[in-house]
Amino acid sequence: MKLSELAVQAVICFEGLFEYFDEELTPKNSRLVRTLHSQSTGPHAAMVENIRSVLNALLGHLINTKLKTYDFDHTFREKVHELTVSVGALSAKTFGEGRNPELLNIFKSGMLAFTTELGHAYVNKYSGMKFQDELLKKKDSDPSPNHLTTEGRNCAKVCLTILERVNEDLAYLKGKCDTTNGPWKHNKICETDGNKTNKLGRFFMNRGFTIPLNDGVKQDGQLRCSVNMKGGHICKKLLEKEIGGAKQIDHLKACNATKENEIKFNVLDILTCLRSHLHQYFRVGHISSFAAKKSPCSIYEMLTWCCGLQYNSAYSKMQQHCKTLHQALEKEEKDNEKMKDVNAYLKTILCKFQRNGLPYLSSNSRNILTNILGTGDEHTVYASDFSNNHLNLSYPSSGEACLDTLLDILRRVYPVCRFLQSQCSSLSSDFGWAGCQYGKQVKHANWQCDKHIADKESDCVPMSPLMSYFTDSLPGHLPHQLSSIGCRATCNTCPSGKPGMPCLTPLGFRGFSGSTRLGKELCNVLTKMLDDADLRSLFCLKPKTPGSLPEHFGFALSLVSG
Repeated sequence: MKLSELAVQAVICFEGLFEYFDEELTPKNSRLVRTLHSQSTGPHAAMVENIRSVLNALLGHLINTKLKTYDFDHTFREKVHELTVSVGALSAKTFGEGRNPELLNIFKSGMLAFTTELGHAYVNKYSGMKFQDELLKKKDSDPSPNHLTTEGRNCAKVCLTILERVNEDLAYLKGKCDTTNGPWKHNKICETDGNKTNKLGRFFMNRGFTIPLNDGVKQDGQLRCSVNMKGGHICKKLLEKEIGGAKQIDHLKACNATKENEIKFNVLDILTCLRSHLHQYFRVGHISSFAAKKSPCSIYEMLTWCCGLQYNSAYSKMQQHCKTLHQALEKEEKDNEKMKDVNAYLKTILCKFQRNGLPYLSSNSRNILTNILGTGDEHTVYASDFSNNHLNLSYPSSGEACLDTLLDILRRVYPVCRFLQSQCSSLSSDFGWAGCQYGKQVKHANWQCDKHIADKESDCVPMSPLMSYFTDSLPGHLPHQLSSIGCRATCNTCPSGKPGMPCLTPLGFRGFSGSTRLGKELCNVLTKMLDDADLRSLFCLKPKTPGSLPEHFGFALSLVSG
């Protein structure tokens, strides 16, 4: 049964109930007055009549399918809120003079339960929102087409930021829920599966959805926990549901990303097309900044550099350089048979890199940036700009120099990520940062409070050493001043007469746009970066002698650990 049909039946059911309530709760000597004046005269009759009116408006909204795109929209949310307020106004201990003075207590509890269930419906947060300004504007003195306004440009960047994330998430969901060999194909949408964590449910929870606790409890979430909505069903919906009118769009048939499918297009096909053009946009950004001279001299800039690497021409040159190194090793083996065993591992690394590149470097770098800074807003940098070289960073013109720069960046980024992972996985009782806040509204401080004034309420802000660390203001971790990186890295702070001192790369995080989060939430994205075997293996291409005390400790630890 469709929702609109169910709403019609609900109207019929509720009308009968309201008529019954009216007879039971209105005093007998007042019924004649109500008949004559078409109004209720009982002490709570006006409240009940208001609930009746609001409920009919809500159900009428669900019945009328012509004037709205979605059943659960901002109008639905507003009417549910209005109904909840109306029902909540019934606050007396007993009601009416009829045969059952407790009837409205029962009615109130039932209606509150009804509105609670309606509140579980998922409503798009942006439903009903309107743009604050025009998106396009025509300039009188310019014969060219309309120009993007500031509001229009920001909205476009929001769309591009969302597109990349949605495409990755749905592609990942499709693989995990694949009806043939997907590990989540039999999972329902709930938090737990017996005594184990339900990974499908966790996937949706991490993306902001409310889901039921487990299969045995009532449906108390925004998503369905049902035998008819397992992982395999989700995969089928992604693949089999055709987007109406899509096959009439000529571009989809001509687009290189989707032209093989000319019969029907599902949501993943549409996203694949859009994503291919998004990557073209990223490449154009790198072409326009080909003459940039700025070196990435902070962790923020280095992660941004890594985000855009695959869209820069230096990436293919670096792969070609690895191919040249691979050929040199093969030539060496022809001259000396004993080198085959020595070169076997290096050849595997080079062969894999020249064929597949670094598939997770860009996404892992972007995820770290968005988890720390947020996805952006009108006052900061949108995540869609992380990959298009909006910072005008310099990329080497040769493959060999690009590899050197990448390795130097990784040697600076990895220790910071490892330190953050260690601190953010430790509790405050162990001097860790797992419970430390960071984000747009979090203040940082350089030292602990001294004394509070006894007769005055303190206005101290919560201490967050993690936030101080991100903004390069944590005592004991004040950074050095870098001016260049790569083969000829230059630091203006490292003492030339005291070799062995580690160079502390600035983190450089500014312009936070994300909501307040805890340090422990960073651990997952940091682990993915640190556990990328393709990335770690690159260090074998150009090994480096330990040059600082931390590097000596790291070398000894690796040697002992095997």
